Amino acid sequence: MLKEPLRVSIVDDEASVRDALARLLKTQSFDAKGFGSAADFIDSLDEGLPDCLVVDFHMPGMTGLELQQYLRQAGKVVPTVVITAHDDPKLRQLCKAFGASDFLIKPLSNSVLIGAIRKAIDDGFHFAGALRASD
Repeated sequence: MLKEPLRVSIVDDEASVRDALARLLKTQSFDAKGFGSAADFIDSLDEGLPDCLVVDFHMPGMTGLELQQYLRQAGKVVPTVVITAHDDPKLRQLCKAFGASDFLIKPLSNSVLIGAIRKAIDDGFHFAGALRASD
């Protein structure tokens, strides 16, 4: 039986970043889909949750942190990797407090990003398993 590829959603207002990350992830056998805004991503949620979310922190409209807050309030658990061009320890701490698995600084190393996504997904599967076990 063939296993479905893991789904990764990329939310970044810069089309060049979104497209480059989607191409990279597809070379690693992920099913990657890009969204230009948090609102576009939210509109896609009726198609189901991705296995991982890669989200830019600084975007017009809803920021990456606000998207994390929205998902949490909606009861949607999505392993998340936050990316940003601005390293700010306070932002890093806030994103982690709202469940981000990692907080990476642009420009991104391909291997670091892939490792962060795999870790986020793995941690997410363990978290979901623990939730099911406690039911």
